[in-house]
Amino acid sequence: MGIPGDAAARGARICAHVVFDLLWKDGAMGRQDAYRWLAYYMGLAEGECHIGRFTVGQCAEAIQL
Repeated sequence: MGIPGDAAARGARICAHVVFDLLWKDGAMGRQDAYRWLAYYMGLAEGECHIGRFTVGQCAEAIQL
């Protein structure tokens, strides 16, 4: 599902996933609901919101949210 990235992008995506996974792995919401929430607040279409496709900047934004 992801787009190949350089070392910085891969590292940023890993960090973003660690933070993102906290939203749904504790049962607060489902994984799909968490992606919907993230897409909404990042101004992305749901189909475009996947951490494996994010740039370093988008990863930083996701972590901040």
